[in-house]
Formats: sequence, structure tokens, C-alpha cells
Amino acid sequence: MKFSNRKIIVFVFVFCIPLWSFNFPENILLNKIWTFEKGERNISFYRTKRKFDKSKLSFQLLEGGKLKIQQSGWCGTPPIEYEVVEGTWEKISDSVYILKNKFWGGEMKRKIRIFKLTSNKLEFKIDNSLNE
Repeated sequence: MKFSNRKIIVFVFVFCIPLWSFNFPENILLNKIWTFEKGERNISFYRTKRKFDKSKLSFQLLEGGKLKIQQSGWCGTPPIEYEVVEGTWEKISDSVYILKNKFWGGEMKRKIRIFKLTSNKLEFKIDNSLNE
């Protein structure tokens, strides 16, 4: 089967250009609910969940720079109660994000540096120096 140049050009404009211009949601892998699994050597390990786990720290980066975070409530003494608060996030680079949210009557700011991101695992280091 022989294709003419004209057919190839038409094919590219009809089928390929729309795919290139499709606007994928920013941070498609991050736009999930991430639940804390463990911390080791200043690195936090998270896994994806379908909904917020009522007994663990969790967060979700939403489109438009919105953040939903489930954090410990007003008291950190067991049994720990968690609350979901809203905040914001900002992408600094491919691996660095700034998270801001209300925390015990003030505001918490964290810079996270992502080391590993797969469809169900997230590993990052937290830099709390923004709160100083």
C-alpha cells in the first residue's frame, strides 16, 4: 500500500496534532490520596489509597494548587484523632513542591523533595526550614 505525501500530512493533522495538544492534568501521578506508611532516615514513605485512612497522615494534591491533608487534630496523645484541612501546593521543580496548610492555629509550610514516584509509591524528604 503506497501513501502519498498528502495523505501522510492529512493523517498527521487529523490524528497526531490533537494528541500533542491534549492538556493532561498536571502531576497525574501525584493527584491521588497518599497515606503515610513509614519514615526512615529522614525519608517519608507513602502509598496510594482510595480514600483517607482514618488513622494515618494522608494528603492529596488537587488541580489548581489545592491541597487536602489529613493531619493529627488538636492533641497528639494517643489515641490520635485526625482532621482533614485544606491548603495549597506549589510546584518548584519536577521533584520539589511547597505544601502549605493550617496546623494547630497557625500555618505549616513544608518543602518536599521527591526521590521516588510510581503509580502507587511516593518517597520524599521534608524540609521544614520554611517555618523558621
